[in-house]
Amino acid sequence: MKNKERASSCDLGYEYTLALCQAIEAFTKETELSDPDAFMYKGVNLKYAVERSLYIDLVISKKLYGLFEACFQGKDFPKKIIFDSETEKEIADILFRAKIARSNLLINRRLKIKLSKILKLLGFFFSFLSIKNHAFHLPGKKSALVVFYVIHKKFVMYLKPITDNLPIGFSYLSVLNPGIKATLKKNKIPFIDLAFAPEPSILHKNYSTLGKFSQILFYYDQFYASLSLLEPRSVVLAEGNALQDELINQACKKLSIPVICLQQGWSPVIHNGFRNMSFTEMLVWGQGFAELLQPFNPNQKFIAVGNHIISERANQEIALKKSICFFLQSTSNLISQESWDKFFALILWAAQEFRNLTILVREHPNTGLNRERRGQLLTYPNIRIMRPDSYSINDCLELCRVSVSIYSTTILESIALRVVPIIANFTSMPNFVPDIAGRGAGVEVKSTEAAKKTIQKALNDDEFLKSFLPAMQQFREDFFYGDNVKAVSRIIGEITSLSEQNRC
Repeated sequence: MKNKERASSCDLGYEYTLALCQAIEAFTKETELSDPDAFMYKGVNLKYAVERSLYIDLVISKKLYGLFEACFQGKDFPKKIIFDSETEKEIADILFRAKIARSNLLINRRLKIKLSKILKLLGFFFSFLSIKNHAFHLPGKKSALVVFYVIHKKFVMYLKPITDNLPIGFSYLSVLNPGIKATLKKNKIPFIDLAFAPEPSILHKNYSTLGKFSQILFYYDQFYASLSLLEPRSVVLAEGNALQDELINQACKKLSIPVICLQQGWSPVIHNGFRNMSFTEMLVWGQGFAELLQPFNPNQKFIAVGNHIISERANQEIALKKSICFFLQSTSNLISQESWDKFFALILWAAQEFRNLTILVREHPNTGLNRERRGQLLTYPNIRIMRPDSYSINDCLELCRVSVSIYSTTILESIALRVVPIIANFTSMPNFVPDIAGRGAGVEVKSTEAAKKTIQKALNDDEFLKSFLPAMQQFREDFFYGDNVKAVSRIIGEITSLSEQNRC
């Protein structure tokens, strides 16, 4: 393992993430070597859907991370290690092949039997539903020339400037997600319920490898059934790294429907979700992102269209900007609880250190603050909590001299709006990618003390902040293609063009 000395004093989230991505790719490669059709299902290849599913499930595996940590620290392993699934065991065998004998890796058989029974019952239940609702709920079928699909309600609002101006009929394909449905209804955006497949593949037993991923097969059949009934001219996705995105992509390939994926954020670690993409088009904010993603996605066509959310603003005087904004994130494989707590403590320090300044704290759209944490912040009269459903990124950054986050997309968005970002990289990740600090477009620190010193200088020294402006402008040109109004037109142009080409 690389960087052992550096990472020994902190968490191993970054190292584990990279090792897991490599192990997942080794698993699918080895599986295909023994059976070339292992991931083939009804004429499509679900290999990369399986890789995404494994990453989503195992990146949060405490069992695997604990073994990885023990391996890193040179600790002895238990004689018998019990896993909850066959695939988790197989990935462990790849991760620790030189350290743990395969015979020491076991499966929780009781759990396996229970799960198989539950899945079988679910299969019969969905069969009953699909027979009972055989006609499906598909209102306005012919008007849905474009179908949008998202996995989170925040993506609905992200796409709203596009759907508000789209000149052709569209509809969302809706899953059983109350947050997404409520957002669609509130904004009077048309949606169509996802159809159940007539033959749920959860009952199929003739797939030796894919049989372990029955949920994937079930989702695929649902998407295929819905899209074959709707017959849209194109499908639009946001972000593109989710399991469902790849399943829709494969269903559309089978049905000859073009798929457009629109960049929504950025991950400094290009994990399995952002590898081996093959959408008809991937629309990115700027050429810089395409260049970073291309080596991991040799079969993906990238088109730079700009960011339709981040607006141009006048280069206002830095001296007029008095606020600082902290962008919260949730704990994850890269952000340990200890790292999150250090960042939260930094906010409280800033509120006390700069009592005459407004301290903005923006909650993450996926994970809001709990009552205790919110109460801690509200004890400081100069802290203002910015809820994502009430305040946009633009709203927050317009008020700020600097922004502070661990590795959020807001680092990039700050630069686009000429707000100097301070990256409080309290993780084992060597540096943020792209290398903002190396380009002179921001500051990256690894310790609390360094973060405090940088914040103090940024809030008191106008010339210090002005020194970043030339590099920030160059970064914007490389990674953000034009202004948001033109970006809307470009995105709509790509959607309508592909839809017109696919006219029946």
